[in-house]
Amino acid sequence: MDDTLVPLANGIELYKAAPPPRVLQLTRGEHVQTFADPLWRQVMLRYLDDPTHFNGLRRLAQVPDYPTPATPPSP
Repeated sequence: MDDTLVPLANGIELYKAAPPPRVLQLTRGEHVQTFADPLWRQVMLRYLDDPTHFNGLRRLAQVPDYPTPATPPSP
């Protein structure tokens, strides 16, 4: 969503054009920074290993965005 190299609209169009099985997972961070986090790499590899039977989406909510958003200051 924060990628200045590839606009979000490009990713959405690619997703719409792709045949199933397909997954669109929006993350924070520049271009490929999501995969600087080992957990995100693991999720992607799990999907690539068996996209038809991939069931990790419900667990993706547990994966933190990259980079971690700053904690807002207390009032």
